Amino acid sequence: MPNPKYAKPDTMTNILAITSSPRTGSNTETMLDVAISALESRDAHVEKVQLEKLNGGPCIACDGCVKTGRCILKDDYTPLNDKIEAADHLIFATPIYFGSMCAQLKSLIDRGQPFFEKKYNLKQPSPTRPTEKKCLVLTCGGFKKIDEYVKNIEQIMQIYCRCQDINTLKLISATAARETTNPAHNPMLAKAAMPASMRLLRTTLAPNQVQNPAAKGIT
Repeated sequence: MPNPKYAKPDTMTNILAITSSPRTGSNTETMLDVAISALESRDAHVEKVQLEKLNGGPCIACDGCVKTGRCILKDDYTPLNDKIEAADHLIFATPIYFGSMCAQLKSLIDRGQPFFEKKYNLKQPSPTRPTEKKCLVLTCGGFKKIDEYVKNIEQIMQIYCRCQDINTLKLISATAARETTNPAHNPMLAKAAMPASMRLLRTTLAPNQVQNPAAKGIT
C-alpha cells in the first residue's frame, strides 16, 4: 500500500533534475537516477539534465543582465536558466570536490545572476505556482566525515534559492567509494536519495536541513 505521506499529486508536478558530475554514470548521477525513479513512480514529470553534455561557461561579470534580467551569453546555460525558473521543484546533484560543489555546478550557480537582478534590482515577482517551490541537493563524496564538507554547499545554495524565492532547501549527503556506482552494491546511495526525493511531493519540508544518512540515518 502506498505511503499516504507521499501521495500522488492532484496535478502533474514538473521537476528539473540536474547532475553536475563530469563523469557519466558516477555515484552522483546514480543518486539522482534513484531519486528520479522514485518521483516518476508518483506520476511526477522529471526532466534530467547532464551539465557535462551542455555547452556552458562561467559568468563573465559583464552586467548584461542588469537591465533585462536575462543573460546575454549565447550558450546552453541561458535556456537552462529558463527551465530552472519554470520548474515546480529543483534537484541538483554534485560530487564534493575540495570541500564544496564541483566546478561544473558552481559555474551554473554563478550564471544565476539574472535571478538576483530580477528580484533585487528589477523588482520582478517570481512566477506564480500551485505549490511551494522546493530545492533538493544530493551530494556524494568518498570520505567518512562528509557533513563537514556540505556546509559550504549549503551556504551557496541558500543564496541561490533566496534569489528565486525558494524557501525550502534540503541537502542530502552520502559516502561512497569512487568506483562503486551500482546502488545494489552501495545501498547507501539509494537510502539517501529515495526518501528525500519523495519529500518533494509533500506539502511541508523542513527548511535548510542537512541530513547525512551515513552518519545519522534518515528521519
